[in-house]
Amino acid sequence: MRLETGEIRWFEGYGQAVEVSGKKTTRMSGVMRDITDRKRAEEALHLSEEQSRLLIEGATDFAIFKINSDSLIATWNNGAESVFGYTESERIIGRLTCDED
Repeated sequence: MRLETGEIRWFEGYGQAVEVSGKKTTRMSGVMRDITDRKRAEEALHLSEEQSRLLIEGATDFAIFKINSDSLIATWNNGAESVFGYTESERIIGRLTCDED
């Protein structure tokens, strides 16, 4: 919803017909909730994640990778490829971090 000030607000709601006369609804009941703060937080998180992704992908002089709780490699950037010599296509994702060739 765009307010008179130009500000955009987000709402979610639900409702139901509580009185129907023939085929026409004559009364409804429902709730509308302002979710603008939540939507703004979601958008900020998405932007932050995208900036982090671009930073990690763009780093070519540093190996950046993520290890999951099982000590398996979960992500692998271009810098890790040049530092360690493995490409993602060589199935480095999912290998144990202590694997030796």
